[in-house]
Amino acid sequence: MSHEPQAVALRRLTGIGVVLAAGVVATAALCWAIWGGDSLTPHPVARLPEAPRLQEHPSRNLAGYRTATREADAYGWNDADHRSAHIPVRRAMDIMAKEAAR
Repeated sequence: MSHEPQAVALRRLTGIGVVLAAGVVATAALCWAIWGGDSLTPHPVARLPEAPRLQEHPSRNLAGYRTATREADAYGWNDADHRSAHIPVRRAMDIMAKEAAR
């Protein structure tokens, strides 16, 4: 019968340590190459827009937005000469669906 030796395999243990240390250094170098070392430089602080930063008249802005949306989704002329017109999107989709079904 044989038994396990009591001595530590110092050469093998040192080799494993060297390989692990080289792996850590290689991983750090790879990360540095990928991100270009940006993690060490401070990021610029975002500048805030000049005051006032809020809407002065939100209800008036909302009313204007709703009016423009309503006008865009209605029948009307695109020019003063009445040569081109626009129609609601839903109606245009219905027309295109009927033409595609033919």
